[in-house]
Parts: sequence; C-alpha cells; structure tokens
Amino acid sequence: MMNDREKINNEKGDKLNLELFGEEWVKTYIEGILFISESPVKTGVIAESMGIPENKVKQILRMMEQ
Repeated sequence: MMNDREKINNEKGDKLNLELFGEEWVKTYIEGILFISESPVKTGVIAESMGIPENKVKQILRMMEQ
C-alpha cells in the first residue's frame, strides 16, 4: 500500500505523464500490464497503479477490444 506522500508524488507524476504522452501512452502501459501479468488484473488495480480514474482504464480497454 502507498502512504499519503507516495500517493501525492504518484498523482503529480502521472498527471504530468498523461499530459506529455497522452492516451497512446496510457494504452501502451495497460497493454504492458496485461501482457506480463500471470492472472487477470482488475481495472481498479490498473487505475491505482497509474494514478488515473478507473473509468479511463475501462474506456481504453473497450477501445482495445474493437
């Protein structure tokens, strides 16, 4: 589990990454997580690790399914 300080730093860094690299970066990150995971990964876990809303993860996963 992350402590409060790590969460704040993570949120700042991820927000910057999303602004710099955009949705394609998020898609690539999610693909990487799904590729290397040994078991199914919940969208909430992905969202928390990236510091983005879970709805954003679900939206990108729907796009990837098409």
